[in-house]
Amino acid sequence: NETERAYWLGRPVRSGYPTNQWQAKQIVQDPWRLQLPADLPTGTYTLAISVYDAASEALVDTKQLQTLRVLKATN
Repeated sequence: NETERAYWLGRPVRSGYPTNQWQAKQIVQDPWRLQLPADLPTGTYTLAISVYDAASEALVDTKQLQTLRVLKATN
């Protein structure tokens, strides 16, 4: 099931470091917090990143980053 459960949308590094300034093979750190829905079922989910062209808003590429297991907290 490829249903999107949560997402974050924004420009890299809080709009402070445009991609046209990046160097080849440079690692650009861009920490952010993804808020998961409170009613998200327990299960395995795939974390992915999609990159869009800022001018045309066209999708450039999508990469799967990691598989995550979501568990419900017990009281």
